[in-house]
Amino acid sequence: LLLRSAIGYELFPGFRVWAGYGLTPLRVIVHGEFADESRLWEQFSYEQPLQSVDLSHRLRLEQRFIEDVGEVAHRIRYLLRGSRALGGTESV
Repeated sequence: LLLRSAIGYELFPGFRVWAGYGLTPLRVIVHGEFADESRLWEQFSYEQPLQSVDLSHRLRLEQRFIEDVGEVAHRIRYLLRGSRALGGTESV
């Protein structure tokens, strides 16, 4: 189970910024026991159309707070995704 909320804003066409909070109950194992994890995260996304392929870029920064662990874990993640429609663009 993952509970995640976020708020986003489109700065200009195709470029969005997001901020959010996520709760993952009983997912992480700490000292042999399951523990809850809370995350604050910030995200920057950009959609880039190229000829017949649509590219999406995403950069996410996360601050992970794990129950019974004294330190905050920081993580950075990047995603590059390409998509293309199958078949023609003719309407039926």
